Amino acid sequence: MSGRIFINYRRENSAAAAGRLADRLARHFDQQLFMDIDNIEPGVDFIKTLNEQVAQCEAFIAVIGPGWADHKNSAGTRRLDDPHDYVRVEIEAALQRDIRVIPVLVDGAKMPTAEELPDSLKLLTRRHAIELSHGRFGAEVDDLARALQRIVAPQPKAPRQISGKAIGPKFGFYLRDLLSFKGRVSRKSFWLGTLFVIALGFALGLPLYLAAAYSFGFRIATIAIIIAWLPLCWPVLALALKRLHDLDRPNLFWIPCISVFLILFGTTKFFF
Repeated sequence: MSGRIFINYRRENSAAAAGRLADRLARHFDQQLFMDIDNIEPGVDFIKTLNEQVAQCEAFIAVIGPGWADHKNSAGTRRLDDPHDYVRVEIEAALQRDIRVIPVLVDGAKMPTAEELPDSLKLLTRRHAIELSHGRFGAEVDDLARALQRIVAPQPKAPRQISGKAIGPKFGFYLRDLLSFKGRVSRKSFWLGTLFVIALGFALGLPLYLAAAYSFGFRIATIAIIIAWLPLCWPVLALALKRLHDLDRPNLFWIPCISVFLILFGTTKFFF
């Protein structure tokens, strides 16, 4: 498929930043990103396959993290000096085909000098690099996406269909942000989605609580509202986990879990 964007990265050096970059770019380019040799089937000549994949691309992103040029294998040999190193093979193929190669510097990395690179990669230093900072990551990737749109003609996204209705952006976030625990979510989408769930909780819970309190008493009403709120814990936790992934802090997922529990427990204790 033509018009693709190839994301080149080294797992041991910049896997988290590359995944975060790919998730953000996927909002602009659907089904046009190729970034992992795991997509190559067993037994296939991976150098030939990588060359073919690069040949189908119009843009090539080389993600460069700290120590990228000096990264060594288990034998102590610098990986870029190995002619079969997949990172080197991919960049060589892109440079040879004169594809638009964009070095992307992450985690404070600096662009390597020509003296640090094998002869076949020295042209990489003549390609204008961009830097992605942690604090402005989303905005800077969106700027990169706009530049890529001038190179690659984006393929229109086919809307997902559920009961004949397309799922698209609602209030600045996607319905999938509320339902799936996979991927990442921006700060804006996280807060908009969270406020939407809170508003939905009050819109559904308050009438239910008042009706149950009037008919059965406050204790039954409290039980009813807690049961009504339980399904809303799913989107709250889904948003929290994806936001933590975006911040590279998924190990802190216990914080929103405990917070949701304390809210439900506190509501019970307050009314009982």
